[in-house]
Amino acid sequence: MINFTIAYSWWWLALILLVSAALSFLLYFRNPKEEFPKIWVWILIFIRFSIFSMLGFLLLSPMIKSWESTIDKPVIILAMDNSKSMIMGKDSSILRQQNSYLWNQIAQKLGEKYQVESYLFGEELSQANQPNFSANQTDISRLFDNLIPKYQYRNVGALVLISDGIYNLGSNPIYQIGDISYPIYCVGVGDTTSHRDLFIKDIIHSKHVFVGNQFPIEVSVGSKKLNNTNARLVVSSKGKVLASKKITFLSDNEMQKHSFLIDATEVGLMPLRVVIESAETEPNLLNNIKTSFVDALGEKKKILFLFDSPHPDIAAFTEMLNQSDEYELELMNFNQATVQLKRYNLIVFHQLPNSSPRSSSIIQQAIKEQIPMVVFLGSKTDIPFFNALNLGIRIEAKTKSTVSSIAVANADFVSFTMDNRLVKLFEELPPLQTPYGKYSTASNVQTVVYQQIGSVKTAFPLIAISEMAGKRDVFFAGEGIWRWRMKDFLENGSHQLTDDFMLKLIRFASLNQQKSRFDIQWKPQFFTQDLIDFNAFFYNAAYEPILDAVIQMEITDEQNKRFDFTFSKLNESYYLNIGSFASGAYRFKAKVNYHGESFEKVGSFSVISIDQEALNLEADHGLLKKLAANSEGEFFRQKEVDKLIQKLLNSQEIKERINQRLEFKEAINFSVWLWLIIILASVEWFIRKQLGSY
Repeated sequence: MINFTIAYSWWWLALILLVSAALSFLLYFRNPKEEFPKIWVWILIFIRFSIFSMLGFLLLSPMIKSWESTIDKPVIILAMDNSKSMIMGKDSSILRQQNSYLWNQIAQKLGEKYQVESYLFGEELSQANQPNFSANQTDISRLFDNLIPKYQYRNVGALVLISDGIYNLGSNPIYQIGDISYPIYCVGVGDTTSHRDLFIKDIIHSKHVFVGNQFPIEVSVGSKKLNNTNARLVVSSKGKVLASKKITFLSDNEMQKHSFLIDATEVGLMPLRVVIESAETEPNLLNNIKTSFVDALGEKKKILFLFDSPHPDIAAFTEMLNQSDEYELELMNFNQATVQLKRYNLIVFHQLPNSSPRSSSIIQQAIKEQIPMVVFLGSKTDIPFFNALNLGIRIEAKTKSTVSSIAVANADFVSFTMDNRLVKLFEELPPLQTPYGKYSTASNVQTVVYQQIGSVKTAFPLIAISEMAGKRDVFFAGEGIWRWRMKDFLENGSHQLTDDFMLKLIRFASLNQQKSRFDIQWKPQFFTQDLIDFNAFFYNAAYEPILDAVIQMEITDEQNKRFDFTFSKLNESYYLNIGSFASGAYRFKAKVNYHGESFEKVGSFSVISIDQEALNLEADHGLLKKLAANSEGEFFRQKEVDKLIQKLLNSQEIKERINQRLEFKEAINFSVWLWLIIILASVEWFIRKQLGSY
């Protein structure tokens, strides 16, 4: 149904009709020069009246109001577990074939009547045409976290979930479905039989140790249906047995923890291979071996943290730094600081300089000694003193006040890579309290994270780095980092994303750039599913970036197999992504020859295989039954999939939905009005012309 509505009172239309009629009569009855036959006079009056009326009507801004109806076809969401556990068994090729057939069968049959939208889930959720069962972990809760808000206003008939019910990442999915508005139909695959099994659940140790010291490792092992079983736990490295222990499992299902002291004998990555050996026959031997890596360091880097007064950020920074064994932190009030700054590899200034001239003198001394710095600004920072230090960031502020600033990642920042999950988390993090004012940066300053004040995204730095003559500094233009860690824990169950980001900034600043014009940055540890990347920086004698060099890298695995790569230029640095590598320890050598000068950097990294999918192959159909029951759905076994398809095809609850949308369109935008006016004006002119007028 179509209706007209206008922006003014309808009485205006009556006035327009009256005025149009009056003008038309005046034109043809009060014009003594023209005498037309009476019938033609009335026709011409009507035409001119119509033209005036339409023009006047359009001046009232008329709107065409109409209801638009659309038919919303029911949606069936098809989600399948794409993890490795789905095909781990006696014959993985048959399991792969069966599960793929199940996926295609449901999608094809239901697609004949409904709109089927398919998803695969493992560590992440993705839309795909075909499963490949390659995910190293399973997070069922992420499926609901993404789908429930996405389909909140869609006509969803049902969610068909195909899984073995095993999850090893994220939270319990039972608590994630909430008040889901559509039923979940679960198809249980996998073997629910509990088999005889010995397994290594976890290896716990420090990521970094120091050469010449002993370090502890804790190994968690377990058994299923193997009471009164003897086994041997062996820890080895590079083929050499470092420690072993005989253990006994006294009950059918038992968990044990065993500790070992291991000697760190040489600098570099030290692979630790833990094996549980037994004479018992087990269907699953993949979980009897687990490998981890320890980075043996020469000495710790010393960090001095100077502060004005106690603050939650100090505790957060301390806790973050304690996650890494690379650094030795010393906290000190700047008023008590009488130490020699040369002893430290990095100095952190929290809300300094303040109003005390002594704080500025300490920073000036650190600048003179070429010691890298991390500077936290806040409500107690003296902005004029800070500007006087000429650190590369300047704040023009008329009053001393703070403003809430939301973090927005700089998409063009390339000095090191940021986790995509962290970039998304920035949107959810609480704002920092930053000094209010207009920020400007020198050419040697790069913004890592921008400030968003309210809904306005600014070019002001929230987190920035600077580099001058090989010395690097980091700036936090606000206080409240402790809230970031709390939000990270609330969203992800750990502080890993924010802590890793902070440690990257610390490593960036603490690298000794004065001894080399060639620098490589990398992460020392990856997982098998990670994309491994490196950043390279190359400078001339004045520490200006050189951008036309060819940087090559040789990577060698434990069998001395060599892989050659070449870096690509990326803005004012170089970047290399080598893809995913198999589990193991790797050494690399990066080199560049430029105008007769040769530079070289060596290092190492490890790739760890996540064996969580192999740790437990006992399907948990009980979980799937609870998901179905809590959403008013139903559970089906794999062999009952035809019943599921028929139930959904014959369901009276799943039906098309008619959506109606009210639309307003401006009448003046329709060309019909223009053509009517042109046609009427042309007819009037033609009649007058035929009657001897103009």
